[in-house]
Amino acid sequence: MSFKPVSIANRQERWNKDPLLSFIDSHIIDYPTPTNLTYLWSFGASAGICLVIQIISGIFLAMHYTANIELAFNSVEHIMRDVCSGWLLRYIHANGASIFFIVVYLHIFRNLYFSSFLYPREHLWLSGVAIFFLMMGTAFMGYVLPWGQMSLWGATVITNLASAIPVVGGSIVEWLWGGFSVGNPTLNRFFINFYLKINFFTILMSNKNGLANFRNEVNALLDRRSRFVDPRSYNGFERNVFKQQRKNESRLYKTR
Repeated sequence: MSFKPVSIANRQERWNKDPLLSFIDSHIIDYPTPTNLTYLWSFGASAGICLVIQIISGIFLAMHYTANIELAFNSVEHIMRDVCSGWLLRYIHANGASIFFIVVYLHIFRNLYFSSFLYPREHLWLSGVAIFFLMMGTAFMGYVLPWGQMSLWGATVITNLASAIPVVGGSIVEWLWGGFSVGNPTLNRFFINFYLKINFFTILMSNKNGLANFRNEVNALLDRRSRFVDPRSYNGFERNVFKQQRKNESRLYKTR
């Protein structure tokens, strides 16, 4: 029994008929990129990898952590001494946070150097700045969770900064503490915001960031290819986007 070899053209045609495979083909196999790309363009993806590592290691650490001022420090010691490979998980999470910030700073400096905050990517830059502030809030709350001396007084000093706000500063501080001093309600609130809300919004903003970057790249790709290449040579995903872009342009011209 003989097998007929599948040509590249036939395989490409078969991939283009499936929306999911066409999307994978457009971004992994036949993704058009300029020849002058360097490793400076990989810091965004590296930051995403760091985020995934932090979330996975944090989930396993939360399985053994107790958000109580009487038990928090002992639960961390339990993770380090009794849990199988708990010391490794904690060190991955702690040092991963530092590596995360290093990668993000390199990513920011690269964008500043190449002026990536200018039009048409100013909204992409603003979403990245929002992610950065969420990261700083997440790191601060995570620093408080082990509930050692540095955690206690760090939480006291940082939350007291809100008291500098006129009129309502004192009320905001008491609201953050859940009382008149840093205590168990403070630790519970920090743990909930650290583990659920902040990470949720970070993932949400990261997806928005990636979608905005993807939209910019698709528009730039179609703008380049529409000048020199016959649209019939596009793959399935690019062809659909090309048709939609031309339809929007025709509507714009009709309104004029």
